Amino acid sequence: NFTSDTLTPTRLSGYVDISNRIVAQNGAAATQAVMMDLGRAEAELINTAMFSTASVTNAPVSLAATSGVLSFTEAAYAANSSVISDLIEAEQTIANNHGLNGSLAYVMSPELLKEIKQGVKVAGIEAGMTSQGYNNYQVNGYLGKFSTGCTKSAGVSGDGLMGDFSRVHFGRWGGLSILVDPYSVAGNDQIRLVVNSNVDWSLVQGAAFVKFTSVVA
Repeated sequence: NFTSDTLTPTRLSGYVDISNRIVAQNGAAATQAVMMDLGRAEAELINTAMFSTASVTNAPVSLAATSGVLSFTEAAYAANSSVISDLIEAEQTIANNHGLNGSLAYVMSPELLKEIKQGVKVAGIEAGMTSQGYNNYQVNGYLGKFSTGCTKSAGVSGDGLMGDFSRVHFGRWGGLSILVDPYSVAGNDQIRLVVNSNVDWSLVQGAAFVKFTSVVA
């Protein structure tokens, strides 16, 4: 039975104060550089809130915390093999419940990168990671992305997701708005860049994703 998916704007906001002396010395390039950093900061906040294992306060529900997301029992650690085993088990879990269709991909903590790069599916014969372009990896035949938004415990474990990203709805109400305010901090000989953005997302079918935690030591 189909139901509607309602997205509600969640506001992301912040500001940066810039000395007018820096602007006088460097011209418009100074404010443009900060604006680019504000855009990157917005992307990083979305990244953290979307891929964290637990939902972030004052943000939409993370994919892993969505009701109905699948899980499995992860393998005990074995060098260069257990993480690959977990990825294969994630694929099998999706296959059993949802079917292997749609825009399937892995998103994983960078904590898992070393184990996956060194890992093999058949010892000495077939590597688990078959393409190693910058954050455009192919793992077990699927696109693999590494995100700092995924929860990790340094030197101990890293979390990951596999799923059908066509089931993730993302809404944006207007673009990233950056207002140059020359008045609020004029007494400090500064201008203020004020950023606002309204976004929301929703995983509309929990069982289209599986979450896991792989140990790395």
